[in-house]
Amino acid sequence: MSIMIVQFLHTSGEHSFTKSKNEGEKLFKDWNCDIKHQRKYLCTTGAYIKNGKKIEVKENDTTNKIYFWGEWEPQSEVTRIVNQDTCNDDGALPHFIHEPFLRLNESGQLIKGDKNSTPTNTDPFVFGEDGFYYSYCMQSIKTLQELDPGSIILFGSTIKRDTPDAYFALDTVFVVGPKENKLKYNINNDLSELEEFAPKYYLDIMNYKSSENNPNCSCNKSKSEGCEKEEDFTCYRGASYKNPINGMYSFAPCKVGSEGEKGFERVKLTKDSFNQIYKEAIISNNNAQGVNYTKTDKIQDNFKIWTKLCEIIENNGCYEAVKLNYTVR
Repeated sequence: MSIMIVQFLHTSGEHSFTKSKNEGEKLFKDWNCDIKHQRKYLCTTGAYIKNGKKIEVKENDTTNKIYFWGEWEPQSEVTRIVNQDTCNDDGALPHFIHEPFLRLNESGQLIKGDKNSTPTNTDPFVFGEDGFYYSYCMQSIKTLQELDPGSIILFGSTIKRDTPDAYFALDTVFVVGPKENKLKYNINNDLSELEEFAPKYYLDIMNYKSSENNPNCSCNKSKSEGCEKEEDFTCYRGASYKNPINGMYSFAPCKVGSEGEKGFERVKLTKDSFNQIYKEAIISNNNAQGVNYTKTDKIQDNFKIWTKLCEIIENNGCYEAVKLNYTVR
C-alpha cells in the first residue's frame, strides 16, 4: 500500500439528551442504541498543545476544561448552551455540552442499555493515555485495513451540503502509527489480543463479544454486532504526542476554558485548503458519507500537509487536544 491522506466523512448530526424528568434536574444522554452515529460537543480534562508545549488539565480543574467535537456513544451528562443563536441553524454550532462517562452497576459491570438493545460503538476512539484508536467503521473498504505508517485520516462531516458554501468540518486528526501500533483481528474469534492491545473497556465500548472477553460488562450478546458486514478488521493505535511518527501526532482541535463554553464551529477545510503545498485537492467540499483517498507516497508530503493543518487550526483559535479523559461512575 501507499502512504495516504484519507478524508473520512461521517454524519454531522448533534446528540442532544434523553433524560429530563423535572425542570432544573440534570440532563443526561443514555448510551446511543440507534445505528445512526452522531457527534457530541464534549468537555473533559486531559492535555493539549499550546505554542509547542503540552499543558495538562487535572481532574479537579473546573476552569480550564478542554472542549472539542468528537464521537462518544456511551453516556454523558448534558448542559444546554445558553443563548445559542439557532437562526439559520445549519449544524455548525453546538447546542449542548456533553461530559463523557461510563456507568457501572453494583457488580462493576458497564450499563449499556437493556438486553434487547444493540449499543452503538465509538470509532474513532480519542480517549485514554496512550493514543487514539481506530478499528472498525467503513473497514469493509479493504484499503482502510492496510494504511501505512504516517498516513493521516481526517475525520469530519460536511456542513451546508449542496450549497455554494459547503465545507468539510474537521473533528479528529488521526496519524497512523508505526507497524507495532497495528493489530489484525476477527470480531467473532478470540479477542484477547485486542483486549490487551487496546485500553480498558474498549471492547465494551466497541460492542465486541463483551460478555466473553470482559467480565465487567452487562451485555449478553452472543456475537459482536455493528454496521459492517466484514469480520476481519485492523485496529490502529495512532501516533501520539509522546510517540510521534516523523514529527506527526494525532489530535482533536479544541478550545479551553471560557473560550469553549459557548461552543465553536469545527475547523473548516475545502478543496483549496492545501493547494499551495500539494498538487492535488485532498478535500471534497460536498460529500455526505464515505471516504476519499489521496496517495501521497512520501511521508515528507504528509508532514507538510500535517504542518499546514496545524497552522489552519491555530488560525481558527484552536489548540491540539492530545489526551482526553472520561470518568467512570
